[in-house]
Amino acid sequence: MNEQFRFINPFLSISVNEDEIWAEEENGFQDIETINQGPFKALTDDIIQVKKDPRHNTRVRFLVGNGGSGKSHLFSRLRRRMGHEAIFTFASNPPTRAEGILSWVLSKVIGGLKHPCLNGEVKPYTQLHGLLYELLRDGFRFNGTLDEFHEAAQADPEAFFSKAQHYLVTRQFPHEPDLARILAHVLHPERSELAFRWLAGSTNLIDQELVAIEQREPLPEEMKLQILSRVGRATVPKGTPIVLVLDQLDLMTQPALVDAFQHLFFALIDESKHWYLVVSLIDDKFDFWKSQFSTALRDRLEEPLPVVALQPLGDIKEKEALIKLRLATPELVRLRIAQGINNPLYPLGEADIRGLVEGEPLYPRQLLRQAKARYSAVTSGQVEKPVKLGAEIETAFDKARAKINENELEINKDILADRFCEVLEVLCAAEGRAFESHLGPLASEANFRGTDTLLKIDGCEMRLLGHHIHQGAQFPNFMKKVMPLPLESVLIRDGKVPISGKVTSQRLTEFQKDKIFIHLPRPEIGDAYALGEVLASLREQEFAGLNTDPPPTPENIKQCLGEIPKLAHGQVAKKVLALVNPHSASVSASTPPLPPMAIPTQVQAQIQMPPQDLVKAIRALMESDRWLIFERLRRRLKTIHHLEVTPEELRAAIASEPLCHDLLRYPEDTHTVEETQILIWSVEEAYA
Repeated sequence: MNEQFRFINPFLSISVNEDEIWAEEENGFQDIETINQGPFKALTDDIIQVKKDPRHNTRVRFLVGNGGSGKSHLFSRLRRRMGHEAIFTFASNPPTRAEGILSWVLSKVIGGLKHPCLNGEVKPYTQLHGLLYELLRDGFRFNGTLDEFHEAAQADPEAFFSKAQHYLVTRQFPHEPDLARILAHVLHPERSELAFRWLAGSTNLIDQELVAIEQREPLPEEMKLQILSRVGRATVPKGTPIVLVLDQLDLMTQPALVDAFQHLFFALIDESKHWYLVVSLIDDKFDFWKSQFSTALRDRLEEPLPVVALQPLGDIKEKEALIKLRLATPELVRLRIAQGINNPLYPLGEADIRGLVEGEPLYPRQLLRQAKARYSAVTSGQVEKPVKLGAEIETAFDKARAKINENELEINKDILADRFCEVLEVLCAAEGRAFESHLGPLASEANFRGTDTLLKIDGCEMRLLGHHIHQGAQFPNFMKKVMPLPLESVLIRDGKVPISGKVTSQRLTEFQKDKIFIHLPRPEIGDAYALGEVLASLREQEFAGLNTDPPPTPENIKQCLGEIPKLAHGQVAKKVLALVNPHSASVSASTPPLPPMAIPTQVQAQIQMPPQDLVKAIRALMESDRWLIFERLRRRLKTIHHLEVTPEELRAAIASEPLCHDLLRYPEDTHTVEETQILIWSVEEAYA
């Protein structure tokens, strides 16, 4: 078999992430519409009912299914198929602090409204622009399409802004002038981004930015529900409801957290209109949520509760269609054409397909995982061997990190506190330490705008504090409140939020005399957020069933995450863990390594020439990174270049021409364990 097929396993991706849900390319979405057809019809029927309801009442639907049952895929299909019927928003992985739920929902809703309109095609304006254009069109006496209205707005943005603001303040929102003004700024090309940030509850807008959008302060806490309520009501005149999907709620297993969602449901049912809430839960978590619902909420939702359950695939034709869809990916099709192969199943055969689709019902993710193993076995000529769990988990972390632009993150204080507690939790798991975290006493105080977390590591107690607001006296007042706290206190602050003012500087200096302050660099925040994405995948059971050594249990996965160098080397991790054992010294090599040696020429003679795609990819990675550990190079080939090679194949490649001259290796022993072997790019730059 041609080895090139080994490098194009179409079953590697077995989950749908948020980026894919929001993806705008229709041809990038692989879908078998008969899979979960019943649940999809129930959701689309609900949307039509909300649209046609003369009372425009908010409707709630619970979507229940195991991890890997296709919930996220269903949301992606819903957005693409119903983008012309509704406004679509999506919120996943909420904070574990009840008081942070509302801020999280608002930021996700506004983030969703910032995505482009879909109506047969991707429009050049956001969903919120489309909603505002609908509100303004009658006032402007404009009879054209929304696309034409958008073109008119862009032709003279200043004149359009002035007229739009006057209409919104005087006609649409006469009792809410602050909201009217900020919505008008959404329509201004130069101030739209600031307006979106304010609406999403950003706390790090500086004074000049607030002045630009005519606001005195960041969004007050008491306005957050009001904005959600008002946005829903604003959709009523044109009959376009807002779909809000609430996903990855598996950590919401405390009564206070479910109560926070009940409060949200009450507000959107009683005080707003035209919302369609889809609440996604796995089976056992839904049972807990039901037990917590109040009688008043049950009365509003009606009995029995509106539930759609996702079932495993039992239909052989559906299983077969899913397998064949993956085997028709463009990369495989091109390779078959280049090789003159007409069989659309190749490199699998009919017997392979039968072995995958016959048997007990499976959820889509389970089927794809089995297909991945079968494809690997067929193309390598052997049964798939267990891979190292650490390599799989670090690859998952790298993929999550690559999708995060830390400079564009809008920091939510509760999410940030959760993420760094997770960093400490996995590091403690890797070191065999006991770890606990709980809300600190300050968190329950009225008007407390920071975070307070009590940590207990190996019996040592400490406080992790956070505050990320810039305006006025809020940070100095916060500093005054935390000054008397114990010595074992660590204060973190988003590095993009400035520190200025005489009083602030004085109190911060005083605080640092016996406590720790960290002005967090954004890359470290990005690392923590990436960890949160991987842990969310773990809770969704995305790693269950992997053929790894050791097995992919939650405990083993957390230990592997704790061994990722980026996480261990972060300032928060180092400072907090140093408080646990202040006398521990970092271990470092006592002697410098021996100089690396070139790969021996006698080894080169025994090597078959590797595929040129592999050689080019290795050269590109090594030229960029300058040095890599052998096993990390192998993982990056898979993550970045989609080339899945065995250790033996990579060893052969780096021992062949021209890589044997390009790379130095330390130690030079060809039998060295891959994890410890360092490869160094030795090619001199041609130009300075």
